[in-house]
Amino acid sequence: MHILTPLIFLSSLTTASLLPFASRTDTHLLPPAFFLAGDSTTAIQALTNTSKGGGWGTGFLSTLKNGAKGTNYGHNGATTFGHNDQKPAANISLAQYSTNLRSLAQQILDLNATPILVTSLSRRNFNASGLVTRNLENERLATIAVAKSLDVTYVDLNLASMNYLNAIGLAKATTYNLEPTDFTHLNDMGSRVFGNLVAALVLETGLGKGLREWVGVDWRVVQGIRRGIYVTA
Repeated sequence: MHILTPLIFLSSLTTASLLPFASRTDTHLLPPAFFLAGDSTTAIQALTNTSKGGGWGTGFLSTLKNGAKGTNYGHNGATTFGHNDQKPAANISLAQYSTNLRSLAQQILDLNATPILVTSLSRRNFNASGLVTRNLENERLATIAVAKSLDVTYVDLNLASMNYLNAIGLAKATTYNLEPTDFTHLNDMGSRVFGNLVAALVLETGLGKGLREWVGVDWRVVQGIRRGIYVTA
């Protein structure tokens, strides 16, 4: 998950209610601010391939327009976002994962900001049948359950990214790898492709109507993803 589980956090910065968006007739509201919390699959692109930071957050923030701002707080090795919670060294059960995620989302609500829970970006490991290995399914379902329990918005990046990867196959999927054998982190092109996918998914939620003024998706990329056609960005 990202928060965008990674969660995306939105706030208007100026109103008493701190809604993330406003109508064009309301001159008292500023554009939204997006704060991304996540692990290395959200984090800022790596300066070197050894730092393992390569996520969709950079690509997502590149879609912002008309004064909307964003900060990527993704951090390599961070837990509560799915990928690292699975590691034995983390010693985090699925129940604890859900508890931690719920606590994080509640803290955002307590600030009168708007959390958007995002299921984890799919890894690009394929099984013998030529399909993506569904090794984040438990975390995906847990993230959705937490979002529903708090009545907050979520987007299912895990399912959307997995469907796309299955459509294009292993050879093309690896062109998004940060390194040839790294099937988790994204290079610059991968960040733009999947960042645009996240932006499109957000615009399709109940918050989308109020955010279209500030989020400019490359629909060529997104339409290709939806059709299962390999895209570059």
